Order: sequence, then C-alpha cells, then structure tokens
Amino acid sequence: MVLKYYQPEFECFSSWNSSELSAFSQFILKLKNSKWTDIYKTGGTEGDKTGFGYTKHKDRSKLPKHPELDNISQDITFFELRVTQKARVHGFRVKDAFFLVWLDREHRIYDM
Repeated sequence: MVLKYYQPEFECFSSWNSSELSAFSQFILKLKNSKWTDIYKTGGTEGDKTGFGYTKHKDRSKLPKHPELDNISQDITFFELRVTQKARVHGFRVKDAFFLVWLDREHRIYDM
C-alpha cells in the first residue's frame, strides 16, 4: 500500500473507531497476501460482491478534487475496496501497488 496520494482532508484515521482500525489492519494483511486477479474477481454485480468488493469508479470527475490528483493519468482506473460492510478505501493500482487516496468509513465518497 502506497500513501503518496493519500488525502487526509477528506477523512483521517482519527475519525475511525478502534474496531474500524482493527478491521483496516486485517484488510492490509489480506491485501498483502492477495493477487490482483483474485481481487478483481470480488467485484461481481451489486449485491453479489464478495471479499474486497472491487468496484471501479465510473466517473472520475465526481471524486473529491485535489491538485496532486490532476497529475495522475486519465488511463489510471480509480476504484474502491471494502474494509468492512460499510467502510471503504479508494485509490488506484500501479503494477502490484495499491495507492490509497481516500478513507471512507461511512461509504459516502461516491454514489455508485
């Protein structure tokens, strides 16, 4: 997990409670031990997603704005991954690295 583009202005870890932080720690371990081909398979259709619940963002222009993000190629796909039933993280992948951009404990960043 890479934090180069992490945007704490949207949401910071300080807003997460202890059980959410614990779930995030488990999420990191699970992500570390997963292959991207398997992560992509967790997407499925709405109501049929499993595990990470990989979901591509359909309209990048609706995501929170930040000047640092303007330099990221339009070819890069932003997506969300499930941390808990409600909490998500959003970011993108380059090679085998997941770039965390936003935390989203209330699943409110983008209405899919």
